[in-house]
Amino acid sequence: MRHPTGSPATVLATGTQSRELLAAGSRPNAMNDTHRMLPLLARMSAGVDEIFVEYVGPFGELLIGEARSAWLRSGNKMHSSDIESYIALLAREIDDAARRAQFVLRAHQHAGVAHLNPHS
Repeated sequence: MRHPTGSPATVLATGTQSRELLAAGSRPNAMNDTHRMLPLLARMSAGVDEIFVEYVGPFGELLIGEARSAWLRSGNKMHSSDIESYIALLAREIDDAARRAQFVLRAHQHAGVAHLNPHS
């Protein structure tokens, strides 16, 4: 397996980069989107994506692509707390309130930001 090269601010884990490109579909600026966040956030969001798919099923991959694009359009993601807004975007897609709360809790725990909003 070939590993990506470049500065730490632009290198993403190979699996995350592949997920980003798949989720991005045929968007012409897919590569630009993957470089607008810290690698740490890319790893965090990839884990959140996996949890999200557990809650919504395979259709979640399409929703992930849309949420990721909207999240990145709002600006560069340079702080670990930026994952909060991504989790919120995905959570909106889960209709059942109890399942949505479970997703948010698990996503916060996975991302290591549960302490930022302990009552959500």
